[in-house]
Amino acid sequence: MIICHCNAATDGDIRHAAAQGEASCSGVAQGCRAGTSCGGCLPAIMALLKGMGNDRPDPSVKRSK
Repeated sequence: MIICHCNAATDGDIRHAAAQGEASCSGVAQGCRAGTSCGGCLPAIMALLKGMGNDRPDPSVKRSK
């Protein structure tokens, strides 16, 4: 399922980035660019990371302009 429409990042992309050690919103952003445009998907990314066992998924992401 697409989580980040701006960057076409799916829940699988986010899970893969998190499994590679990118278990924060900023790490996921570096891993697959999810959350770096409008930021509307950040709540969904945080929920996904929490569901994977990360109880503090740092919501700070540097967005592109």
